[in-house]
Amino acid sequence: MARPDEFRSEREKISWVLSFIRGRDVNDWANWVFELIEAKDVYAPKTLKELYKQLENYFGDPHQALTAWIKMDQL
Repeated sequence: MARPDEFRSEREKISWVLSFIRGRDVNDWANWVFELIEAKDVYAPKTLKELYKQLENYFGDPHQALTAWIKMDQL
């Protein structure tokens, strides 16, 4: 993060990042994560690293190696 002194806690950092998540496919997910945080749910991300990992798990490529192989093959 460019200016970490602007945030007093990991929760503020996570909320700031979530506030930029927009789009038809991710709005529901971002709202769900906000709800988890507010409810202090055990599955709520507690650090930015955890949030990024959750993003990757939900929206990342589940077949990274295969995708890379296909792209290399297309070259």
